[in-house]
Amino acid sequence: MSKYKITFLILNGLPYGGSEKHVVDICNEIDKNRFETQLIYSSGNPLIERLNDKKRAVAIGRTVIDFFKILYIIKKEKPDVLHAHAARALIYGRLIKFILSIFFSQDLKLISTSHGLWVPKNKSRFGLHKLIHFFKGLDDVTLSVSKFSKFELINLGYKKDKVKCIYNGIDFNVFNSSREIKSKIQNVVFVGRLTEQKGISDLMHLILNESKNESNINFKIYGSGHLDKYINKFIFDNNIKNAQLKGHVNNIQDVFKASDLLVAPSIDEGLPYTLVEAINCGLPVISTFVGGVPEVVETGVNGFLVQPGNREALCKAFIKIKNENIQLMSHESIRISQKFSLYTMVRNIESEYQECMK
Repeated sequence: MSKYKITFLILNGLPYGGSEKHVVDICNEIDKNRFETQLIYSSGNPLIERLNDKKRAVAIGRTVIDFFKILYIIKKEKPDVLHAHAARALIYGRLIKFILSIFFSQDLKLISTSHGLWVPKNKSRFGLHKLIHFFKGLDDVTLSVSKFSKFELINLGYKKDKVKCIYNGIDFNVFNSSREIKSKIQNVVFVGRLTEQKGISDLMHLILNESKNESNINFKIYGSGHLDKYINKFIFDNNIKNAQLKGHVNNIQDVFKASDLLVAPSIDEGLPYTLVEAINCGLPVISTFVGGVPEVVETGVNGFLVQPGNREALCKAFIKIKNENIQLMSHESIRISQKFSLYTMVRNIESEYQECMK
């Protein structure tokens, strides 16, 4: 039985985030007896370190010239399916399908995965948010990582019957030794990219508010990004003693085992892996009503959600959760996490590849 050839395309910058993890997990867990894979990714991105098989991974730049290099690779390799992930790859993938169809009569099945529709302000002024969706009709299938994102895409004009929701999934076995029922709020953690999208300024406002209240709660901030200097300066300028910037972390399960609550005040999200991993470890969560977050955190059940950017509501939610039954919320977090399985995610994506080829 011949194998289907799948080429993955992801062209984000240097930080390793949720979309990179998603692609790496598919590459590592896909059925090798049925699928032959190739990965094209941005030079310097650390996702390469997490691939089990690096032989079929191609590092490439993000310039216009590199677009033609990618076009050449796709034309030469003739994959059955090109699976594009995140903004730049979605644009490139759709253009490549158009060019190959019109000028080379090459039939290429295209699956695009939208990991969220947020566009930074410095890029939105160039109309990137419009360009991403310009050739949306060329997708054979568009995958969303949450039900919310699915409805967003349909509202943007994507064909309803071509948009499928497949939740991000995690390997539960990785967190077996870190999964426990929490009983009180003592150690609070943030994990994520240190960018405006993650609501870093709102997080620091919450920490400052707790510091002024002479709280005995400890805050630890894990992640990397261009706001690291801002965080350190904020902590120093405000003489905050109960908060630390810890930088990038590899063993996230150890962090969650030592923590009692995750705070994630994001401005925008798709479906964050960090939240799924945290609840699987038994952490309640305070986050925001954005993207697929309400599909992970049920307010009043395993945490609380507030409107993004509402600092007053964020502080009130933090005060409220300290008086909740944390053991019950912790149980609920673990229960809710069961629908976010890596095995289910990969099998569902494999089914979409096969459907494309029929």
